[in-house]
Order: sequence, then structure tokens, then C-alpha cells
Amino acid sequence: VTRDITPSVEVRLNVPSTDGGAAVKGDTVVLLNGGTEVGSVELTQAHIDAGRVVIAAASLPEGSHGLQAKVVAKAGNTGALSAVHNLTVDVTGPRASLTAATDNLAVGASTTLTLAFTESVTGLTLSDLRVTGGGTLSNLSQPQTVAGQQVYTVTYTAPATGGAGSVQLAAGSYADAADNPGAASNAENLAAVTPPVVALTAVG
Repeated sequence: VTRDITPSVEVRLNVPSTDGGAAVKGDTVVLLNGGTEVGSVELTQAHIDAGRVVIAAASLPEGSHGLQAKVVAKAGNTGALSAVHNLTVDVTGPRASLTAATDNLAVGASTTLTLAFTESVTGLTLSDLRVTGGGTLSNLSQPQTVAGQQVYTVTYTAPATGGAGSVQLAAGSYADAADNPGAASNAENLAAVTPPVVALTAVG
């Protein structure tokens, strides 16, 4: 997986062959994506000595691609296609949604927050979640897969006095497998409710 839409692809050359199939100086290595040419390089002696050539692919759209290479000899005859190298181009960053098991808490009480991501992510830590207005976070879980989404849970505890706060996952604090930065989650607003106080008056 890569976020580079013009990736550099290394092609290893068949140079030690003695059956006439060896690549030689002046041959051209052609890179194909699904049968369509997306790059080519004419071989130099340096390529032959190294046994490989690096080809910069033309712009590839986001999605899955099957890359192959072939050698076209100076005489015009074409060698067999290489095996397919599968490559995924991903330029879309992940997104996250944040929900609370309950958003009305007694002072000092706790609730579970759930973070659901649109794809697998890396780099997530408890400090990436921002709390404003009061309360604390703890117990960030290991990731789980729920209904096709990567999910984390975290515990929010309301302050012992005063109102609760708002929690949000910061933008750029996590990334996907292609290293695309993630967007900020929604802000989950939580309220801490002080229970009513009753006074008992003796009668009689």
C-alpha cells in the first residue's frame, strides 16, 4: 500500500541467461498496469551491471493495480510478461466517529466512549484524545473489528464537582497503512448532573 500516485517500481533483469533471453544494453523495459503501458526505461550498461532498473510509473488512480514488466529488444521482439505485482494506491485519510454509552453522568461517574474508524489505523494513543471542560480519560483498549470497522474503547470519568466536558480525537494524531493522516472526530459532549439534595424534617 502506498500514498504515492507515481511510485517507483524496481524490475530485476534476466542478465546471466545463456539461452538468448538475457537483457542487454539498448533493450527497453516496459512497465504495464493491467496491460496499459505506464512507464519505460532504455537499459544502460549500469542497469545491466546492477541487474535491475527502477521505473517511475505514470500517475496511478486510487485503488488496486496489477503491475507487470516486459523487455522489448533492440530488434523489436518482445519478451514474456513478468509475474503480476499487486499494488494499492491509497490517498484518502481515515475518519473516526466518537460515541458515548451515556452522555448524562452523575458527578464522578464514568462511561465508555467508542471510537470507530473507517479503516485500520496506527499510532493511536490516549493523549490523542482531547478533553475540554473537565473530566479524565483512561483505559484505552486494544483494537477490535466490529461490523467491518476498527474499534477502540476508552473510559471517561466526569469531574467530582462542576460540569463534564467535551472529548474529541485530534486531527493528524493517527494514520492508515499508507500513512495518510486521519481527520478529527466529532466532538462528544458530556454532561455531569449533580443529584438533587433532599432535606428530612422531623414531624411531631
